[in-house]
Amino acid sequence: MRCLVLPLSMLLLTLSAYAEGEESQPKAVWNLSRYVAEVLEVHPNVETARHAVEGAHARISSAKVFPNPELSVGLTQLDATHAGNPTMVGVELSVPIELGGKRSGRVGVARAEVNAADAEFDEVRRALRATAAEAFINLLHARLRVARRTEVLEGLQRLVAADERRLAAGEIGEVVLLQLRVEAEQFRAELIEAEGQQVVAEVSLRQLLGARVLETRASLEIVGDLRTQPPTLDTASLFALLSQRADLRSVTARVEVAERRVKLEEANRVIDIAAKIGWQHSFSVSSAPTVPSAEILSASLSIPLPFSHIYRGDIEAAKSAHRQAVSGQAAAQLAAEGELQQALARFEAASRKAALFERGVVGDADRVLEKMLYSYQRGAVSLLELLIAQRKATEVHLGFLDALSERTRALVEVERASGAFGLLEL
Repeated sequence: MRCLVLPLSMLLLTLSAYAEGEESQPKAVWNLSRYVAEVLEVHPNVETARHAVEGAHARISSAKVFPNPELSVGLTQLDATHAGNPTMVGVELSVPIELGGKRSGRVGVARAEVNAADAEFDEVRRALRATAAEAFINLLHARLRVARRTEVLEGLQRLVAADERRLAAGEIGEVVLLQLRVEAEQFRAELIEAEGQQVVAEVSLRQLLGARVLETRASLEIVGDLRTQPPTLDTASLFALLSQRADLRSVTARVEVAERRVKLEEANRVIDIAAKIGWQHSFSVSSAPTVPSAEILSASLSIPLPFSHIYRGDIEAAKSAHRQAVSGQAAAQLAAEGELQQALARFEAASRKAALFERGVVGDADRVLEKMLYSYQRGAVSLLELLIAQRKATEVHLGFLDALSERTRALVEVERASGAFGLLEL
């Protein structure tokens, strides 16, 4: 029996230590800046774009490669008829010579593609930064809505308990209590729906962080306040920064790529030559007439005849791609300006809407509800009037939370549209 005591004790101690570690493990606290930075570090889209940049750099090395020379070694003559001709062996080296700047053209295209890949990497981060910020705001918003509905439900439950006492005292009828219970249960259903939306928002937040957070046992806790006043925006500065937006830099880089491809296709129309140098050894022939052995050197140039150059499909396709890139650049610039204008307009409207609530609408609704509750408890107003006031106060509070969330999202959109990050602080 004693032999079992020690193992069981060790097992209990181990489980106890594990449980204590589980409870004492600190929660991961995330503010907006930390969360966004972590998403930009671990998200697969960033890693994919980073590999694309690495591949573009590798293509520069490939573009620098010279054409390979060719070495030919073999038997160049053998008298199969045995008519007294000498046997000959030879070696020939052929060196291709690129003309027209083909190699520098390839390197130029590759370097331009690196610039484009860098800009596209920044564009992935720009889009992902906005997505992460919106996910963070969505969860803050969902939690505030849950907290508000919980507060309303608790108030109704207290009122139900009070009316149960009033019913027992004969001050109200049973119908009034039943109506109040129905209203409380309806708020409970709305709370359940809000809690589900909160869970969805938290799942979205965790998905952007990837396996690093999904596999940890620590709970995810975010901190932030949607009531934080946004900064005053300098519209002129935002439009001045617009040219540095990642997607605009990307289309500009693609125009450069297209230009260099046109130059490369023009260089490819210049014919290349090959310089050849050879050595042959002729073996002696002893039969009459006697032929002595000999060493023979040769040199030549190989020049192709470019009949295929009557077709200009490759260069015309490159020029068409360049024109398309230029048109796309102009369209992207116009679209970016429109996006920024729309984002600023939405932010202005959302700010005015939130300010309307902040100037006193929420406080007025609370005071009306407080007075209606006071009057109801003294029999001065009906339950229906109280419930209408309760519903209106709840709508005002939820509308205020929606306005705060809308204003914050609009500021995120201004950041994304302008490329000027750091405007949002929660």
